[in-house]
Amino acid sequence: MLEKRNKNIYINQYYYKIKMSICFDSNTVTEGMKAGRGTYREEEIELLGDPLKDFLNPDFNVNRGPIASTMTGGPIIRFLNNIINNKPVLITEKCKKRGICINICPVKPKAINWMDFDKTKEPVYNYNNCIRCFCCQEVCPEGAITVKTPILRKIFTRS
Repeated sequence: MLEKRNKNIYINQYYYKIKMSICFDSNTVTEGMKAGRGTYREEEIELLGDPLKDFLNPDFNVNRGPIASTMTGGPIIRFLNNIINNKPVLITEKCKKRGICINICPVKPKAINWMDFDKTKEPVYNYNNCIRCFCCQEVCPEGAITVKTPILRKIFTRS
């Protein structure tokens, strides 16, 4: 789960406590830094635990396409994915329509975009395109995006 990405960003959400957005491009890094969510500068990141070289995998490759495109089963799998997996949800009352979430979305076509391509309306999600990276939630300065856990997931993950 550790990867060295562009701009020398090290990401490992399980082994290191790095206060940093899961980043995919320089816009994410810039917006994350403005929001006080960390830095990409290696000299400013304190790594805890084993050395990074022990976790690097040169063959690691991330599929940035929509989740459904990597699965077989078509609409049934997409439906199940959307009722079981956590997803980002826009709180329209908090949204200031800045578009940072749209700019940050790493997939093409975008998982979040302007409703009817009208920038005066709140963004809307197309969950069939969403890879659940939650970059949109991490960079929203208004806190207008939250993560919703569907009821089925809550039932199946109860301890």
